[in-house]
Amino acid sequence: MTDSTPTQPPGWYHAQGDPPGTQRYWDGTQWQGGPQPTGQQFNAGATGGLDLAEPGNRFLARLLDTIGYIIVNFILAIPFGVGAVLAGSDEVSIGTGILVGLIGLVVLFVNEVILTTKNGGTVGKKILGMKVVNADGSDIDQPVAIRRASPYIGLSVLGLIPVLGAIGGLISFVLAVVGLIMLFTDDERRLPWDRIADTRVVKA
Repeated sequence: MTDSTPTQPPGWYHAQGDPPGTQRYWDGTQWQGGPQPTGQQFNAGATGGLDLAEPGNRFLARLLDTIGYIIVNFILAIPFGVGAVLAGSDEVSIGTGILVGLIGLVVLFVNEVILTTKNGGTVGKKILGMKVVNADGSDIDQPVAIRRASPYIGLSVLGLIPVLGAIGGLISFVLAVVGLIMLFTDDERRLPWDRIADTRVVKA
């Protein structure tokens, strides 16, 4: 069907102006999502025609990313006395602690912004076959990736301030719990950072 205002029931149709060989989801009132290759199967309805990633896989991807951060940060920070920092030694200067924190911030930015913009997802998401997209299913750009990562970036910066580090840790824990609840209760599995950037995580 090529009519831009179809009267047919909800389903997958070719929309006028879309590339040949594509289709998008018509919910009975308006088009949902962007054009998709004909024959590719997607969940419809509240998901806007996007094939959303499973909650369990998203949880595992975040776990893989977290483990990766710990390992990479540890290796990169060894020359700066990371062992003493992690042990809470009184002999470690504030400057050293901040430097180690900055290393973690850079690693976070590379994974959550640069790799997500270039490859569609963090290392954990790519391993488990997922991709971050805009609400219409299109690829995200760097400004969107930055907005999506802003809670992580902000809390990491907060952690660089000695007096406020504990507060940042508490906020991170609360945000993680809220995100986990939303992952299993939100119709489109949008977590707080997905709502900030208006993104979705789909199967790649």
